[in-house]
Amino acid sequence: MLLESGQGAAGKRNAGRPAQRAGQRDLSARYDAYASQLYDFCAGVLADRAAAVAAAREALDTAAAQPGELPGREQQLRQWLFARAHRACAAALARGGRAGQRDRGQDGLFSAAAASEASPRRRASLEILAEVLAELTPPEREVLLLAFRHGFADDELGQILSLPDRRAIRLLDDATARSATAAAADRSKR
Repeated sequence: MLLESGQGAAGKRNAGRPAQRAGQRDLSARYDAYASQLYDFCAGVLADRAAAVAAAREALDTAAAQPGELPGREQQLRQWLFARAHRACAAALARGGRAGQRDRGQDGLFSAAAASEASPRRRASLEILAEVLAELTPPEREVLLLAFRHGFADDELGQILSLPDRRAIRLLDDATARSATAAAADRSKR
């Protein structure tokens, strides 16, 4: 598992019970399927690899500690896990996370390593994208990542972000408009 940290909270609690251990393995396998997506999301919001690992791990540990709340359908599980990742990122930002001090994509999704492996045209696009994301607030980056990178529908955004649907859609519209304005401004500088 990408975020492996020993047995996890639920695994430690149920270590001596065979039926519960088997159920925990099934649950862990379901969570593991989303670990890299949660990390990707947290890295985009926090712009710091170590903070992203910690936030994604916190989201998975919180979910493992709440097996009774586990949604039945896979899409609901995915949404539920991303809501926990959103809360973990918000907590990291409240503790002084780096997202407000983004370093032009040095960490997170648009690292220098990714840019160095890209073609010159792609590298220029990555630079523009990193600049655009640096202009956005953490909530704006978060809603764009959820909608466009992770494919959540408008009605799911509000549930994940703990916002009324209309407010989440307005946030998405504002973030999209701000990113388009920032991209146009960045292109005009080049």
